[in-house]
Amino acid sequence: MYSGALAATPILSLAQSLPKTRRLGMLLSDSASKEGLGGTFFQRLKELGWSEGSNLAVEYRFARGTDQFPQLATELVQQKVDVIFTGGSPFPLDAARKATTTIPIVFSGGYSDNVSAGVIQSLARPGGNITGVSFVSGELLAKRFELLKEVIPSLSKIGVLRENGAASYASQQTVLIEAARTLKIEMATFSLRDPGEFESVAQSAKNEKVGGLFVNGTPLFASRANVARLAELLIKYQLPAIGAWNYMADAGFLMGYSADPLGLLVKAAGYIDKIFRGANPGELPVEEPTRYELVVNLKAAKALKIVVPKAIILRADRVIE
Repeated sequence: MYSGALAATPILSLAQSLPKTRRLGMLLSDSASKEGLGGTFFQRLKELGWSEGSNLAVEYRFARGTDQFPQLATELVQQKVDVIFTGGSPFPLDAARKATTTIPIVFSGGYSDNVSAGVIQSLARPGGNITGVSFVSGELLAKRFELLKEVIPSLSKIGVLRENGAASYASQQTVLIEAARTLKIEMATFSLRDPGEFESVAQSAKNEKVGGLFVNGTPLFASRANVARLAELLIKYQLPAIGAWNYMADAGFLMGYSADPLGLLVKAAGYIDKIFRGANPGELPVEEPTRYELVVNLKAAKALKIVVPKAIILRADRVIE
C-alpha cells in the first residue's frame, strides 16, 4: 500500500548495515494495544531490519490518565532511549517534548496544526528534535461537517462532542467554526470528562435541537468500549454522528471519516528507522495524510431513520450493511 524508496530498500542490505542495538520508548494511552501495534508498526520495523529482542529494545509506557504522561515521559528520558514514539492525541507529544529537547521524538497524530501549536517550525523543516506524521488537517475537519450536511440536508445545527481539557480541540476550534459558517449552520460544543456523562450530554444535545454530531478523536474516545456505549446512546436519542475514526462507524456511528491510522504507523516506523541510522529529526519533513477513508453504517442509518444518499454510498470506501 505504501511504496517509495523506503519500502523498496532491500532487506538484506539493511541487515548488513544495521548499527548497534537501539532503544525505543513508546509513550501511549492505556487504550493502545501492543497487539495492534505489532501487526503494523513493529512489522514495518522488522522489515527494515529492527527486531525486538534482537537489535531493538522497547520501553513501553501506557498512561491510564492524561495526567500520567509527564511522569512516564520523564521515565523514558531517564532510561536513555534513542527515540521516543508518541501516538494519538497531543498529550503524550506535549509530555515528551517538555521532558527532552535532545532525544528524537517521532509522533503519529499530535495537533490538527502542529506548526501553529508550536510543535514544529514548518512541515518541510520541523527543526529541533521532533518529526512525524499528522492524521488531522483543516481539510479533514471541514469535510466531516460537509459529509454530515450532505447526508442530512435539513441539518441546521451541528454539535461537537469533545473531551474536556483535550489539548487538540483548541487548535481545531477555529477550523470547525469556519466550516459551520461556510455551511450556514450553527455549531454547539459539548464537553465531558468520563463515560458516565455520555447520556446527559446526549440528552443535552437533543434538548438543544442538534441535528447531528461530530465526535472528536481524543483519548476518551480511543476506547472501543466507550465508543460502543456512546453509539448505543446516539441511536437512543436519534443523534446521527460522524466520528473522527473509522472504527466509530463499526461501533454504530452513522459514519466515520479519517486517515488510515495503520498506514500512518507504517510511515512513523520509517522515520524511526532513519533516525536510528543517524538522520536528524529536525530535517525530516512532517507528513500529512493525502488520503482519507469514509465508512458508512447503513444499519445505524436505518435505526436513525435516515436514508443515506446513493452518492455517499458509492463514494464510501466501506459500507456496513
